[in-house]
Amino acid sequence: MLAEMKRVSDEIKMASERADVLDARLMDFMLTVPNRPHSSVPVGHFVSDNVEVRRWGAPPKFDFTPRPHWEIAEGAGILDFQRATKIAGTRFAVYRGLGARMERGLASFFLDTHAARGYTEILPPFIVNTAR
Repeated sequence: MLAEMKRVSDEIKMASERADVLDARLMDFMLTVPNRPHSSVPVGHFVSDNVEVRRWGAPPKFDFTPRPHWEIAEGAGILDFQRATKIAGTRFAVYRGLGARMERGLASFFLDTHAARGYTEILPPFIVNTAR
């Protein structure tokens, strides 16, 4: 009976080790799979191709033509898109002065809020090894 228990214990240990290896391989594979949109999401190439699913509340009415936030922020000198394009490419901004302070304040607010709810903050290295 003891020999049988030892054999079963060894089988369980080997199966557990095999499961760990397979879990690691699955995780590595899943990290390479892109997030695909739901099949109900229409294919589009422009913002105008988006479909509004629902709306909450009514859009505000203005007695002037509102400007996009990026124009206002660039005019105020708190965002610099041209400099960011030279550094990182498109769709990024360099935050300056009050813009940088606002970004840091928002990040601190959200980190503090989530930390109070059990989130563990992690600060990984900014430089990574391309070979992993």
